[in-house]
Amino acid sequence: MQSLLSTNFFRYLLGCESTTIQEVVLQILEYSQPFEDWASRIDDQPLTIKIAINIARCAIALLSESEKAVELATLRQRCNEAPYNWNQLIKTLEAERKATRIKNEQHLKRSFSLEDVPEPPFGKDSKQLIKRQLIEAKWGDRLKFNEMLQQLELDGEHLMLDTIKTEIALQFNMDIGREDAIDILLHLAKQRSYHPVRDYLNQVADSHPDIDISILDNIATRYFGNDSAIANIYMRKTLIGAVARIMEPGCKMDTITILYGKQGTYKSTFWRKLIGSEFFSDSLVDLTHKDELAKLRRFWGLELAEIDYLFGQKAVESFKRFLSAQDDTYRPPYGRENLTVNRTCFFVGTTNKKDLLNDPTGDRRYWVLDVLTDSIPYKLLDTERDLIWAAAVKLYRQGERWDLNEQEKTLSYGSNLEYHSQDPWEDAIARYLNIHRKVTTQEILTDALKFEINQCDLLKQRRVIAILQRLGCESKTVSRNGKKFRAWVYAPPSPEGNADVTVCAVDVTPDVTAQIESQQATQLTVTPVTPKTEENFSQNSDTQSSVESGNLIETDVTDVTKSDNNSPSPCDEPVLDGNASGECEEVIAVLPEITPLPESEWMSEENLEAIAKDLEWCVSIEQFQVFMDIYNLEALAIALSRTEASKQEQIKLWMNQLDALK
Repeated sequence: MQSLLSTNFFRYLLGCESTTIQEVVLQILEYSQPFEDWASRIDDQPLTIKIAINIARCAIALLSESEKAVELATLRQRCNEAPYNWNQLIKTLEAERKATRIKNEQHLKRSFSLEDVPEPPFGKDSKQLIKRQLIEAKWGDRLKFNEMLQQLELDGEHLMLDTIKTEIALQFNMDIGREDAIDILLHLAKQRSYHPVRDYLNQVADSHPDIDISILDNIATRYFGNDSAIANIYMRKTLIGAVARIMEPGCKMDTITILYGKQGTYKSTFWRKLIGSEFFSDSLVDLTHKDELAKLRRFWGLELAEIDYLFGQKAVESFKRFLSAQDDTYRPPYGRENLTVNRTCFFVGTTNKKDLLNDPTGDRRYWVLDVLTDSIPYKLLDTERDLIWAAAVKLYRQGERWDLNEQEKTLSYGSNLEYHSQDPWEDAIARYLNIHRKVTTQEILTDALKFEINQCDLLKQRRVIAILQRLGCESKTVSRNGKKFRAWVYAPPSPEGNADVTVCAVDVTPDVTAQIESQQATQLTVTPVTPKTEENFSQNSDTQSSVESGNLIETDVTDVTKSDNNSPSPCDEPVLDGNASGECEEVIAVLPEITPLPESEWMSEENLEAIAKDLEWCVSIEQFQVFMDIYNLEALAIALSRTEASKQEQIKLWMNQLDALK
C-alpha cells in the first residue's frame, strides 16, 4: 500500500508544475493531512513520515547542489511550522547532503600536479564521460597545454584553475567538481601540448634552411666591438648551448656568459632582445626559494644582473653548485609533493665591476667578455635575431658541441686573469716565486709572508693556495733530499728569444741585473756568472748545494746558462709527474708540520667550509693523501658531503685505491 501510495502520489506531483522541494513538501504535508476534496485519494490514512521522506528524497535527487541548499533551508522552515514533527525528514536529508559534501572535499585534497595527471576514470556510460564529451565538443580544438609555463590555455589565453568550476558552470550549465574539471581539461589539452621556444627554434630553422652559419663567428665583434677570439667563441657556444637546453632538457651546461662594461651600454637590453621578452627574465634573486626555482622552468634565458654580488666569499660555492645542477626540485602551485624537473634554461649576466672573479677553481664556469662600445647596437637584432637562432639550431643539429675544447680552455683561462680580484698578498708571493720555483704552502706563509708557524691556520692556507693557482702554479710530486712530497711548482713561460737559457732559481740575465739591484722592493743581490760547462759543473758539484738551497743568501750565484744546445741539464733528480721543464731542482729545508687544530676548531662551521673548498681543489690521489694526513677524518667526511657529486665520487674512488694499497 505504501509503495502504491508513493508511486501514485509521485505521479500526481509530476502531473503538477511543482519544480522545487518547497512545493513538493507543501503538497506532501497537505496530502498527509485528512481532506475531503481529493478524488484521487487511495487511502483514508495520511502518509507516514517514511513515505514522505522517500518522496522528498526522490525530488531532491533531481536538483543541483546549489538548489538543494536553498530548498533544504526552506523545507526546514516550513516543517517547523507544520503541526507534525518533521525533524526526522530534515535530519535525514541534511545528513545525506553533508556526507556527499565531505566526500567531495576529501577528493579535492588529493595532490594535484600538472606534471603527473592521471587519466580520468571514464566509464562507458559514466556521467564523467558525458561531461567530457560536452566540454570536448565546444572547447576541444581550442584547448592547449603550454609545457614551458605548465598551464592550460583556451584560445591562447591562460585558463585560470582557481575559477575553472565557475567557468564551466557558466559555459555549459553543468555542475562539476573542480578536481574533475581539471582532470578532463588536462586530458584534452595535453593531446595538443606545445613548447613555445622549441616551436620558435624549429620554425626559424625550417624557414632558413640555407642559413650562413658564419653569422655566429663574430657576434662579439659586431655587437660589443670586441674582436678577441675567445669573446666570439663564448657567444657562439652560448647560443648553441641555449638551443641544446630546449632540445635536450637537463643537458650539461654549467657556464654563465657575462657582459662586462660601463653602465648605459644596453647590456641587459641586448640579452632581452636576443632571447625574446616573453622567454626572458632578469628578476631571479634568491637561488634557493621555491618560487625562484619555478622561474627556471618558466623562462628560457635568465639574466643575473650586476652579478658581482654572487662572487662573495660565502656565496660563490653555492653559486657554483647552482650552475652545475641539471635539474631542480621544487613544489609547484597546487602541488602537495616536490617535483624534480630537468632544466631547459640557460644563464647570462652583466656587470660593471672589473675585478669580478676570486675563485681559481671555478673560473671555467664564467665566460666574461668586454663590451668595448659605448652603445650596443641592439636594434640590429630586429633583423638578425631569427637568423642568429636559425644558425645556432643548424650547428646543434650538425652536432657541434657547446663546451670548450682544450685549446679554447687555455684562451679562457688567460682571459679570466684580467677579471681576477687582486689580493694584497699576491705581489709578495709573486716576488717569492721568482726566486723559489717549487714551494709548499707553509713556506709561502712563513718565508714570503713572515707568519709564525702557530699563525698558519686553515684560512690563511686556503688564501695562499688560491693565489698560487691564480699565478699558474701546479701541485706536483717533487724530490728533495731524497724524499718525495707534494709542492707547488711555478713554471712561467720562457721569454721569447731566450730558449737557450735554463732557469735555476732566478730568471735574470746580466743585462737586467743592475735594474733589479736598484729596486727597493727586491732585497737580494744577484750576481751574474760565467756559464759552466759540463766538466766544470761536475768538478764543482760539491759547492753546488749553496745554489740549490731554498734559503738563498745575498751572495748566492743564481744563474746557469748552457754553453750550447747539447749541454745536459745540471739537475740530478728530475721533478716527477711530467715536470720536464729542465729546471734545476731546488732543495728547501722542510719546515715542521703545522700544529693540528683542536677537535672543537676542526668541527667549526668556518673550518668545515674551508676543508670543503680544499677538497674541491684536490686534483690527484697524491694530493688527497696529503689532505688525509693533515685533516681530522671526521671533519673531512662532513666537508666531503658539501662538495659537488662528481668530486665526492672521485674522492671515494681515491679512498678505495688507497685502501687497496694498504
